[in-house]
Amino acid sequence: MKDLQSKIEEVKRLMNYYESLIQQQDPNMRNVIDAYLNWHSAALVLFDGNGIPPEDPYLKIFNSVNNSGNGYVLYDNFKSIKSSFNVLINRIERMDKNTKGNIPNKKVFIVHGHDEMMRLTVAQYISSELKLEPIILNECPNGGRTVIEKFEEYSDVNFAIILLSPDDVGGSNRDDLNGRARQNVIFEFGYFVAKLGRGNVCALCKNKVEKPSDIDGVLYVPFDDNWKFSLLKEIKNAGIPV
Repeated sequence: MKDLQSKIEEVKRLMNYYESLIQQQDPNMRNVIDAYLNWHSAALVLFDGNGIPPEDPYLKIFNSVNNSGNGYVLYDNFKSIKSSFNVLINRIERMDKNTKGNIPNKKVFIVHGHDEMMRLTVAQYISSELKLEPIILNECPNGGRTVIEKFEEYSDVNFAIILLSPDDVGGSNRDDLNGRARQNVIFEFGYFVAKLGRGNVCALCKNKVEKPSDIDGVLYVPFDDNWKFSLLKEIKNAGIPV
């Protein structure tokens, strides 16, 4: 019987094979259609039996497509669910890694700006109430490393919380300025979306801070009276033991 990592690699191979055919042949050719259907069905089996809950929003997106159309419809389906597939695969790989290590990674990276009270409040909730380990970069030892080297080392986590507080102002013109997060916060925001997948990144937004326009599909949670409940739900949904 294949182990989980072998199954993951097989599903990835099926997806890559379909993409390679699309680049060379008409999407409506029979072998191209079969390649898509083989990939999609194998992925469904993988996601169904390896810890992804049925209510997961990315799984719902992946399951939502109707594969009864022709090859052009299937190619449109593929483009609409590919990002959800990547998020789900990334999540299963991390769960498999944690299971094999027998020590769940309970580290949560907190990206923050200049709002110290917001940072302290969230870090205390993560450590005291959820019993997770908050990772805050400026509290970690430098060890002679540059900032980016230090960031890369301590970013080995399963979940990231981005604190979007209106520390700066900016806009398309001088007459339309909005509260914005610090540039380093936005940079690290994008880094974690790429590394962990959108489902493992949650942005807490204070007041009317401007949200990045090019990071679609990321959950933005208002830093209001219900932020703890909303954040806990997202952490659980990402498979973090709490």
